[in-house]
Amino acid sequence: MTLEADIRDTLISGGITDPVYIGEFPPTPPALDTAFAVIGYPGLPPTHTLGAAARMTSFMEEARVQVNARSSDTLTAQTRADAAIVVLDGIVQTQINGLMYHTIEALQRPAFRLMRDDNNRVIFTSNFAVRRAATS
Repeated sequence: MTLEADIRDTLISGGITDPVYIGEFPPTPPALDTAFAVIGYPGLPPTHTLGAAARMTSFMEEARVQVNARSSDTLTAQTRADAAIVVLDGIVQTQINGLMYHTIEALQRPAFRLMRDDNNRVIFTSNFAVRRAATS
């Protein structure tokens, strides 16, 4: 699974009931007004250990992920975005889809207003630092 898919699954298992998309929100219609989008972006370099034959081996990735909440109502978008923070912030030493996630930490709290989309729906966002076992 990808980072984005793991975060999506964690949001859903944590009680988020609105649709959660990976990447961008789908175009409207038929997409719902109230929804989430999970977008991964580059973080810090991986943490390495010295392996065999003097080669470094990655053992932990330090990624970043952004969770956007969208709604036609400002309070709803903000409330949903803050709910995502409650689900994700503070996850420690947890297996998600078979991969060890060492920590997930909110980079800001509360979520902040990012923009309005082309259909005048407001988007609130939050960013997270993710430390997980290396995937390759």
